[in-house]
Amino acid sequence: MRAVDKAAVLAEPLLVARGLTKRYGGLVANAGIDFDLRPREVHAVIGPNGGGKTTLLGQLMGEIEPDAGTIALTGADITALAVPERVLRGLARSYQVTSVFPGFTVLENVAFGLRARRRTTSRFWRAARTGGELGEAAAAILRRVGLSGRSGVDAAVLSHGEQRQLEIAIALSTTPKVLLLDEPLAGLGVDEGRRMVDLIASIAGPIAIVLVEHDMDAVFALADRITVLVDGAVIASGAPDAIRADPLMRSAYLGEDL
Repeated sequence: MRAVDKAAVLAEPLLVARGLTKRYGGLVANAGIDFDLRPREVHAVIGPNGGGKTTLLGQLMGEIEPDAGTIALTGADITALAVPERVLRGLARSYQVTSVFPGFTVLENVAFGLRARRRTTSRFWRAARTGGELGEAAAAILRRVGLSGRSGVDAAVLSHGEQRQLEIAIALSTTPKVLLLDEPLAGLGVDEGRRMVDLIASIAGPIAIVLVEHDMDAVFALADRITVLVDGAVIASGAPDAIRADPLMRSAYLGEDL
């Protein structure tokens, strides 16, 4: 578990959801969820498959419209804003299924996000390829995620773990205040998983993170707080040690070996 930042604990939340509800016919995917994320915090969301975790991230990002509830970022109501506006205000996201741009180099993939954030013209492609400002900025982000040696290759030929790293690089290129990570360790081997945990730990702090993840070793290594979702509802939320010690959590969701 990361060392708790006392200033962050006392700070006003960056991201606040109140009463978030989403129904699909008779299925309640999210049932009145209250959730917040403080500055410099990694707040993990765990629970069984179908518990509503990805629906929660979709609502926070603006990809799914809530049936009820509100979302605020840095004190401003963003409930009605579309995804691009949320990105410009400081939200970014990764996905369960890796989403990169095949047919473009690793460097160009990161330059996409820089272009979106800076609202530059299509001429940014030439700048990225010839070492212009955007290309230099993209290269710096690739160094940050450990992909500097792969900048000129097609994103499609990267390994699965490298594509996960690139997806985080693309998210970082939008200069987020809040990063939503949806199962970043999914499909990774042991060594790749360790590298991903190290990467997430390295970017946490300046960027607050909502982490949805099934790998409990990673969750307890990274999280400052944990919220447990079951059947679309929050059944527990608190410090990792408290969640780990709860007998119900251990037997039903964490495993007796934790």
